[in-house]
Amino acid sequence: MQSELRSCFWWRFQSVHECQNLLVPQPEGLNRKQAHNRLVADLDQQRFEVEETQSFTNEVATAISKLKEKDIRIVLGNFNETWARHIFCEAHRWVFGV
Repeated sequence: MQSELRSCFWWRFQSVHECQNLLVPQPEGLNRKQAHNRLVADLDQQRFEVEETQSFTNEVATAISKLKEKDIRIVLGNFNETWARHIFCEAHRWVFGV
């Protein structure tokens, strides 16, 4: 993934991940928080700037508002399809003022 990011000249990011309900059994392997932490560590090692990391459980406006505050245009996320719609609609509202 790092080579694709470099080829687009993307260096600054915000990362957003969904906090999982600990009462719900998780599939084998990494959970979202562990995967997120690994991604941030890998990006840092490759000298990318992760300006902000946000997590959410049931509200995304606060996490996305950091985009506008820090003028970050690239968001790396780890969340399910349902949350993807909410997150990208909220980001669209903040960026375009819709």
